[in-house]
Amino acid sequence: GIGIGIAVIFAYFSNWRQEDQMRLACVLLLIFQYFAGLYAPTTSVYLGEAFPMLMKPFLITFCICVECVVHIIVICTFKFDVHPIFVFNTFTYVLMFFCFLLFLITIPETKLTTLSEAQERFRLWINLKSW
Repeated sequence: GIGIGIAVIFAYFSNWRQEDQMRLACVLLLIFQYFAGLYAPTTSVYLGEAFPMLMKPFLITFCICVECVVHIIVICTFKFDVHPIFVFNTFTYVLMFFCFLLFLITIPETKLTTLSEAQERFRLWINLKSW
């Protein structure tokens, strides 16, 4: 929700010239970055449970490399203009929201479970048992 609000602020060039609108965008971006900082360290730890022990270091490294390549592509192809910033922000945050909903259904809860129970839950595609 915060990201979509930021995208709406960036959608209109008149907002870029208003100090109050840019101050609001800055505050929203800081809040968004705070929650992203809380989320990012836990993803690699949680992702590590999804892979078999023999392949775990390689697959986690592969996921991080793919993430870096995506960032490099976005940085190299991005043009700084009003419309591309609006489209980029809107697309990014809507995609993040849909991924959140997808992971909410597909990623199991592994708290207070043994490793074999957690691996059994990861074998399923939809994990509604944790609800």
